[in-house]
Amino acid sequence: MHSFANCIRAVLLSGTPPKQTFSTPQKTIAMVEETLRFDPPLHMFTRYAMQDFSAFGHEFKAGDVVGLMLAGANRDPHKFEDAGNLDAERGGIGNLSFGAGLHFCIGAPLAKLEMVVALPILFAQFPNIKLTEPTIYADRYHFHGLQSLRVNLGVINDG
Repeated sequence: MHSFANCIRAVLLSGTPPKQTFSTPQKTIAMVEETLRFDPPLHMFTRYAMQDFSAFGHEFKAGDVVGLMLAGANRDPHKFEDAGNLDAERGGIGNLSFGAGLHFCIGAPLAKLEMVVALPILFAQFPNIKLTEPTIYADRYHFHGLQSLRVNLGVINDG
């Protein structure tokens, strides 16, 4: 849910016409991956250290809670050039929005498939869709999603 709304918001604010962004399956996949990198639905998750270890100049003891900042990793300038900007050409491949390795989200392929199928339909059906007011993110601990997404679909009312 959050990934879908976050993507719509990012696309509408990007200035790139959605018709161009979703013109081919390859461009659609690239934009979905890039919006997941740019504005992921989960900014952080926590894990417990299973043993004592050192990382990045910090010491951790078994049982310590470790906060992993997925959104921060997705904005790493060493991995993504101009990481603070949405760039459909980049394609966002390698983002950590759904975790990685053993902790990769089992629902990620379905979430991505839903977006790849639904977003081109949405923007084809409503090519003049526009934001009608600034978006506000909901105040949630782990999840990063909009409180609301107010849009004008650009539909002319004949009645």
